[in-house]
Amino acid sequence: MTLRILYVSAESVPGMNGGSVHTWAVASGLARRGHAVTLLTRREQGQSLEGSLDGVRILRTRLKAWGKTVP
Repeated sequence: MTLRILYVSAESVPGMNGGSVHTWAVASGLARRGHAVTLLTRREQGQSLEGSLDGVRILRTRLKAWGKTVP
C-alpha cells in the first residue's frame, strides 16, 4: 500500500543539524519505500520555494504555529 505523507518540520531540510538530518532520513527513507512524501519545511534565504530531491517533494515557506513565526 502506498501512503501519501505530509511531513512538517520547523528545521531547514535537508540540513546539517540533528533535527534536520533526522527529518531528512525519515522522509527520504519513506520515499525509497515507495510512499509519496511531501516535506513542508522552513525556507532559508536564497532557497527555492519548491523542489524535489531523492523522491521527496519539498515545499519551503515561513511557518507559523501557535501565533509565532518559525524563522
